[in-house]
Amino acid sequence: MITSAGRLLLAMTEECVNREKGTYLFCDTDSLAIVSAKDGGPLKIPGVEGHRILPWAETQRIANKFISLNPYDRKAVKGSILNLVDANYVDSDSAKPQRQLYGYSIAAKRYALYERAGKSSITIVDPKAHGIGFLYPPQDSPKDWGKEVPRWTYQLWDDIVRSALKMPKKPPSWLDVPQMMRLTITTCNVLEMLGEWKIARPYNFLLLPMIDPMFGVAFHRQSNEKVLLVCAFASKQEQWFDLECVNVHDGKKYKMLNCREANGNIPYNVVFPSQFAHLLVQYQRHPEAKSLAPDGTACRPDTRGLLKRAHVIAGEIRYVGKETDRKWEEGDEISVLEFAVTEYGRKGKVVASAEVKASISSIGINKCARESGFDRKNFIRKLVRDLPVKRNSYSEFVRWLQGFERTNQF
Repeated sequence: MITSAGRLLLAMTEECVNREKGTYLFCDTDSLAIVSAKDGGPLKIPGVEGHRILPWAETQRIANKFISLNPYDRKAVKGSILNLVDANYVDSDSAKPQRQLYGYSIAAKRYALYERAGKSSITIVDPKAHGIGFLYPPQDSPKDWGKEVPRWTYQLWDDIVRSALKMPKKPPSWLDVPQMMRLTITTCNVLEMLGEWKIARPYNFLLLPMIDPMFGVAFHRQSNEKVLLVCAFASKQEQWFDLECVNVHDGKKYKMLNCREANGNIPYNVVFPSQFAHLLVQYQRHPEAKSLAPDGTACRPDTRGLLKRAHVIAGEIRYVGKETDRKWEEGDEISVLEFAVTEYGRKGKVVASAEVKASISSIGINKCARESGFDRKNFIRKLVRDLPVKRNSYSEFVRWLQGFERTNQF
């Protein structure tokens, strides 16, 4: 009931904003970031359709409508249950004047609030690390940093916002650092996966390199061979390219190479980790899957403007276990990296994802059948038509598809 009441309050707040012809930058389970300025004004972005920037006074009047719904002791919690967050005030002190904040949002939970002074000066106030928080920092924050979010996240958003506003910028110094995820050995299952690797000890930290999608891993490999690379933990980022990687499935060792330094003679048994320069580009091109573009089509990486609601239409009922891979977001331990949600009632069969179907359509059914070794065209047609196929066959086809796309992209 608490959760449903919170959703209802959020919907009520949004409706109050809509009635005033206002809108919002983003919303979360317990907040709505209303687009507001001291004196209000017109909103100049695609898809506005009569919406405007609300004055601060109107935003406060919306908050005051919720005073009667305050369920707490009025002596302890005064006024409305809707309040401005601390970031709205100078030095995050509610006793100080309210300041004008600006926002830049890429997708749900992927946004940053900032201040602007003049035409070439911004200060990141509240950056979000959603989608990147599981990565080990490419650069340590100063000892006196004192903020919950690491400094490199502020620097990442500073670069993103300056690029969007076409402001002068200085690239971060950590762009060439490999993307690494810190792992913890906490179960017997993990120790068994790592075999006799002498570094593997209970509760030791490991690093898992994010593999570059274009270069990947160079070695002789069977189509059904599993690869999951880890390396010894090192807190000094400048040492990461010197670390040796181990495939947890067979114990083979690999050397990491910088893709910027790669030449035509690439040796076998090497891995190209994805570097933070790739993350900076990739992070900005994440399409918002939960909303529609201003013209009603699906959002793309280059979509801009005021997004629309995406209506959900119920289709086939599929019984899926409630387990979710939460530990991936936290970077906890290696046993969850190959997580698969339990799907009941299909007797080991699955249907193709939207990405796989789009790739098949792009390549062509005949070409997929000919070059993948799946000469049975009916198998690939089943994937396109959302018909269930054997899980092992599907996994093998997806591995071929990913390799084919990497090769052709390169």
